[in-house]
Amino acid sequence: MEIRENLNGTVAVNGATVVGFIAPEKTCHLCGFDKTIYFDQHDAYACPACKQWLEGACSDPQCSYCPKRPAHPFSQNETSH
Repeated sequence: MEIRENLNGTVAVNGATVVGFIAPEKTCHLCGFDKTIYFDQHDAYACPACKQWLEGACSDPQCSYCPKRPAHPFSQNETSH
């Protein structure tokens, strides 16, 4: 798996790009992968190895992030090539 943090505030994951950063202080609690990604668009952390969000969506009906969050990160509509 190729993961690269770019100077423009994006992260490249296997050729796809997301706005965010590599979170060195977070390890995936599901698979143990140590390069989790923070997604600016969803204000949430995700694991590129197991393609899961690392926390659940909130229940705040006024939240501008969680209602738009897809079921799984790194989906086709979530990244740009």
